[in-house]
Amino acid sequence: MPSYNRVALVTGANKGIGFAITRDLCRKFPGDVVLTARDEARGRAAVQQLQAEGLSPRFHQLDIDNPQSICALRDFLRKEYGGLDVLVNNAGIGTWPKNKPPGKRDFFKEPQPGRVVNVSSLISL
Repeated sequence: MPSYNRVALVTGANKGIGFAITRDLCRKFPGDVVLTARDEARGRAAVQQLQAEGLSPRFHQLDIDNPQSICALRDFLRKEYGGLDVLVNNAGIGTWPKNKPPGKRDFFKEPQPGRVVNVSSLISL
């Protein structure tokens, strides 16, 4: 059964800009914050670092180039929260092969009220 907590999710959050955004959201956002990273060990290490600061992020593995990983995250968010309130797209470049049918791209088709923040940079911190 989904909780009624608001939830914010940051992709590519185990270091750099994504990590800093996750830290600030943990301090200021009135709900749960989910830190995602492609590498599970690095993601969990980032969560431990934030926990040592007294913060409480959640972790979910996410490889933005892997449709199964994206679907697993979608299913987690639906089960735990019923959706997503804030998405910070910070992870590095992810591309879809041109031969994929459009339906394969639409993992989050159901409209939900929320916010999306796209972050881009030529060099990371």
